[in-house]
Amino acid sequence: MPELICYTIGHSNHTTEKFVGLLRQHKIAYLADVRSSPYSQHVPQFNKEVLDKELKKAGIQYLFLGKELGARYTDSQLFFDDGGVDFEKVRNTPNFKAGINRIIDGINQNFKIALMCTEKDPLDCHRFVLVSYALKMAGINVIHILDDGGTVTNEAIEDRLLQKKKKNTAQPSLFDGPEKVVRLKEDLLEEAYRERNIDIAYRVEEPEE
Repeated sequence: MPELICYTIGHSNHTTEKFVGLLRQHKIAYLADVRSSPYSQHVPQFNKEVLDKELKKAGIQYLFLGKELGARYTDSQLFFDDGGVDFEKVRNTPNFKAGINRIIDGINQNFKIALMCTEKDPLDCHRFVLVSYALKMAGINVIHILDDGGTVTNEAIEDRLLQKKKKNTAQPSLFDGPEKVVRLKEDLLEEAYRERNIDIAYRVEEPEE
């Protein structure tokens, strides 16, 4: 079976020309926007309608999936105790699952898809901590496009996450098999993902009294 791949990219403060060039470099045919709010005063070239128009000129299809795969929620049932959005709870919602299934359906039809959000570094973005996690669990190989046109695997970002959170896999004893190290790494990754979720979680601003 062919490998199932999904790309991600952050628009950062790129010009339209550079951004489209990055997509063309990697032969992206469909751009799925996973921003909850697809507008920006700082980079108006990435406002939803403007971006859609420019991508069409380049022969790239634009799809807004911010309602399904975005990171901002106001439903308190999806919050941590401190008010931040809990990605584990989000991933279990029917709406999020529908968005993930839509991406997977496209990949299964051999469409070359990239998920787009704002941040340049995937480690700082919910496209890695929330969405790529779910795709990985569904058996999709996620590859992140960097601002210089290079790529990095999701596994490499996970290794950076482990280093950032100081999660070091324990060395096995002579009586341990390799599966113990794998299991330990998976457990540490879960902890690191959750901690990174807390770091970047959207929080509804409380009205001033």
